[in-house]
Amino acid sequence: MIVMAWEAHVPQERWAMLQQAYEDGQILPPAAIRQSFLVQDKMKPTLWRILVVWDPREAAVANEQSHAATSAVGIFRAVGVTPTKSVSTVEAQMAPLNPSSAS
Repeated sequence: MIVMAWEAHVPQERWAMLQQAYEDGQILPPAAIRQSFLVQDKMKPTLWRILVVWDPREAAVANEQSHAATSAVGIFRAVGVTPTKSVSTVEAQMAPLNPSSAS
């Protein structure tokens, strides 16, 4: 699996706009996109990320300029910031220890 992340610092007065832009622009995933998240860093609250999990890895490479990528950038640009991108490989994965309480 591959995890692509776009991140940017968003001023507090634009947080609600960012959340709304993410919800409005929900990434309509190709079959290879497993999950997408909008996350806020709790140590640096102005730092926000959009994470997209791809499986298989080959699909992420083939779709690097995909709708998901342009949507993520567009969501951040809608609130006046430009994100940076990183790409990581998933080397190991654990199942939730208590699936009924996983969220």
